[in-house]
Amino acid sequence: MFASLRALSPGLAAIPLSAVLMAAGGTQVVPLAVGDFRNVDHEADHGHYYRVLTEAGPHLYLAADYQPKMDPETLGIRVPEKLRKAEKRLSWRWRVRVFPKDGDECFGPRGDSAAAVILTFRNGLKWILLKYIWSEVEPQGTVCDKRSNLFVGRQTTVLERGGPLGVWKDESLDPKLEYVRHFGGKIEDVPDFAGIGVITDGDNLKTVSAADYADFVLEAEARP
Repeated sequence: MFASLRALSPGLAAIPLSAVLMAAGGTQVVPLAVGDFRNVDHEADHGHYYRVLTEAGPHLYLAADYQPKMDPETLGIRVPEKLRKAEKRLSWRWRVRVFPKDGDECFGPRGDSAAAVILTFRNGLKWILLKYIWSEVEPQGTVCDKRSNLFVGRQTTVLERGGPLGVWKDESLDPKLEYVRHFGGKIEDVPDFAGIGVITDGDNLKTVSAADYADFVLEAEARP
């Protein structure tokens, strides 16, 4: 999955700049349409399990229903180049409907995720990935799966833990601050925030896994 996120570039939809709104103080507010997220796991051949559905409102959301024997899929969207160093905050809503049975995202052989959001940064030839998960078993704030080499750096953080199932929760992160918190350095030296990914899977344990994602919004500094 992490290797596939390196593909968050030419083949994926970019956030349309026509969707940019202006908030108080000149902040740009960019809604990300869930229908614009695209598959980055091109080898996924055994059923596609993400759908855009509607709730009362009308309200669109991305529903993920993984079934055993399906290939895992990561969906992603590129951040426009004009916003890649201007981002201030990323917000979204999500809910878990089914946790993968016996899953534990911090234990490799059981590392399936009911819901995960990935922030992707690009620094030259190196991709840096921050994965935020909703775990059934790991305590909130746990950081695991730390890896780094010449081409990829990554860490996983438990953002939510446990039930109740089927209940929306709101999240909001500052990508630059999160990068510095995990990898060090200075805010002004944080590399480009290149893309956002989501994944729900159960392929390691061959188990059902289901979650929903909605209302992704990127806030950025207004620039000429």
